[in-house]
Amino acid sequence: MMRLTLMALLCLPVSAWAGGTTLVQQGRLLDVDGTPLEGQHDVTFTVYSGASSAWAETDTISFSGGYYATVLGDNNPTLHDLDFANGTYTLGITVGATDELSPRTPLTSVVSALRGPINISDDGLQTVCNSAATGTLRYRGQVQVCDGTSWTAVGTGGSSGTCTPANQTFTATGSDQSFIVPSGCGTLVVEAWGAGGGSGYNSRDGGAGGYSKATVLASAGTTYTVVVGQGGIRNTQSGSGGSQNAYGFAGAPYGNASACAVGGGGGLSGLFLGPANQSNAILVAGGGGGSSGYTYGGSGNDTVNGGGTGVLTASAGNSAWEGGGGGGYSGGVLHLRSTTNSSYQAGEGGTGYALGTGVQAGTVVMEAAAFTSRIPPGTSAVNYGGVGTSGDAAIGYGGIGGVYGVNCDSSGDGLVVISYSE
Repeated sequence: MMRLTLMALLCLPVSAWAGGTTLVQQGRLLDVDGTPLEGQHDVTFTVYSGASSAWAETDTISFSGGYYATVLGDNNPTLHDLDFANGTYTLGITVGATDELSPRTPLTSVVSALRGPINISDDGLQTVCNSAATGTLRYRGQVQVCDGTSWTAVGTGGSSGTCTPANQTFTATGSDQSFIVPSGCGTLVVEAWGAGGGSGYNSRDGGAGGYSKATVLASAGTTYTVVVGQGGIRNTQSGSGGSQNAYGFAGAPYGNASACAVGGGGGLSGLFLGPANQSNAILVAGGGGGSSGYTYGGSGNDTVNGGGTGVLTASAGNSAWEGGGGGGYSGGVLHLRSTTNSSYQAGEGGTGYALGTGVQAGTVVMEAAAFTSRIPPGTSAVNYGGVGTSGDAAIGYGGIGGVYGVNCDSSGDGLVVISYSE
């Protein structure tokens, strides 16, 4: 019977939230002669409380040079039921029909254990790979090992190779776009600007789009959906806005008998793991709200006044002279802040979001002078786009308030920039 030796073990928490707990478990297995385990094997992981089994699952894992990694809790989500903060647990590992490896490994309150000659940086984000770091493991959405000169994916079926850091810029096209994580890359810095809201007459500007930024750990080869919102427009017809809602889950305006009186909301911009819906959201920058003839549009990413629909899609104007809300993680509803008219509502901005799968650090920012500046945040960022085509505002800007029946130009579109590296 084959006997195995566990040379190194690491457990990293991937998520610990109300919906479930998962742990990255990685290490290296050698046989008694020192030969690394290769190929695919069924591995059973058992968490013990004292001598009793408290949780178990079996994963089919690929081994390369003995190195392997898997995510515990994906196949058996009851891992979430264990109280790691207060309980005392150990981890047992059984490969195929062999005996369970001995001794079992303690799982501490931070669920982290390491022994043997393999090192890993404290935060799992080791960046330097040189001769001194040979054998070092790190987790970047996939487990990578340093071979002395570069990082190579191991044990997860992920793509190997050297990452060439670069940026990819996405502008508004009116439809969903895709981003595939390049080979060897595992860290994304995602910046998104929501589109500006459309303007109304009486010089009431549309709201500025929000700015959201996050660092995301990802797996090479993963496909994400990118949404880049279109700027909200002023109504071009009387009655319900119909197709006048901008791409990006924005709300349409409700015009009166003449055109160019009220504005629709701006579309959200963001990154999604799968189809663009709230449950798949990684990062969202809310679109600005569209104004009415008496009330300014609300700001994208406004955490106080923005949002309210509970879904990405914003509210549309529902009677004459009403603007539309901006698309967002929670789409903008309608609001009334006018002191001169008690009837005509404008759109709130959509809310922002930066807490999706793989997010390590995120920020969500709204315009500095809410409801009056129409200037988006994040304009000093290196990746901020320039001025749009003739007649349009710059990226993320709310539309400029005009006069009744004049100027139906749209406001500024959104923007998404993804910078990728190892």
